[in-house]
Amino acid sequence: MATLRQLTDTIRTSGFTFVQAADMHGLLEQTGPLTDWPAFAASWTDLGPDTYMADGGRYRKRRHAVFAVGADGMARQPAQPHYQSRDYNTLNGGIERWFEPVTEVIGAGASMTTVLAFCARLFGMISFDRKLAR
Repeated sequence: MATLRQLTDTIRTSGFTFVQAADMHGLLEQTGPLTDWPAFAASWTDLGPDTYMADGGRYRKRRHAVFAVGADGMARQPAQPHYQSRDYNTLNGGIERWFEPVTEVIGAGASMTTVLAFCARLFGMISFDRKLAR
């Protein structure tokens, strides 16, 4: 299984990494509880339609939520649109896209909290490493 340090090193040098599902689950379990994992996984079958596809397609489904992570912990933020610039997303960028929210139960659940804590730690390490490299 990959370690958190290996992930940060690979992301720093390659810009991305791929982690097998079993390895990722193990890394998440080291971060926090996944006691509601079946409900969290099932929530991906209950997504709302993405009605903002510039090509008129109806093949994407989404939910959206914003969380702030800081020294005081993690907190869900008020609903806001998902926005990507056209530089990043030439097809669907440049507009505010409002999606159905991640449900309160899933957003406040153990698995979501663990995933967000893992991401905060991973990206915090990458950011810290970049600051040291300057």
